[in-house]
Amino acid sequence: MYKTIWYCRWDGKQYKPIKETDRDGFCCPACKMAHHRAYNKYVTTQRPQKKELNLRVTQKKGKI
Repeated sequence: MYKTIWYCRWDGKQYKPIKETDRDGFCCPACKMAHHRAYNKYVTTQRPQKKELNLRVTQKKGKI
């Protein structure tokens, strides 16, 4: 069963999609691009913080 009301993920406007799904999407390509730009900026600002963490794989110790 599909939803009957969809809201844009970027600006919150109500819209009718071409292909009906269970998720909300974007009302126009401009909103989709703005979301992509904002998300890309968020990811690139978060990346240096992840590098600071020491996430190395534990190495096996040799036989004594």
